[in-house]
Amino acid sequence: MTGINVPEACPGETSGMSGSQKQFDGTVLALLGVVVFVIAVVFLVAGLMASPSAANDTPVWELSLRQQLASERGCLGPKVTSLRQFKLAGTEALEGRVRCADGREFDFTRPQPQSKFKILLCLPAVC
Repeated sequence: MTGINVPEACPGETSGMSGSQKQFDGTVLALLGVVVFVIAVVFLVAGLMASPSAANDTPVWELSLRQQLASERGCLGPKVTSLRQFKLAGTEALEGRVRCADGREFDFTRPQPQSKFKILLCLPAVC
């Protein structure tokens, strides 16, 4: 049978690579690991951005209200507890109440779609 002759390792030699070759291969493996990690992160972020989320189902006015509540009042995680939409002078007006994660409640109104919300702290009434 004819075949390819493979040289056998010398006694005491465990591999045919020199020290610098082993170091080079280790560096290549480390770089390959970093590249695989970066690609995985890119796909993860792309998947999160492409997947449907609650933000995609949230109306634009509510996103605007949340941003305004966070920046002006420090209200994080607001939940709309009541909402009334109605026509005012031919445009869509809004009024309602939100509850922040810390328990505070705010009343909000917006007479026109392009205007900022008027936000008032809802204080308990004492009779």
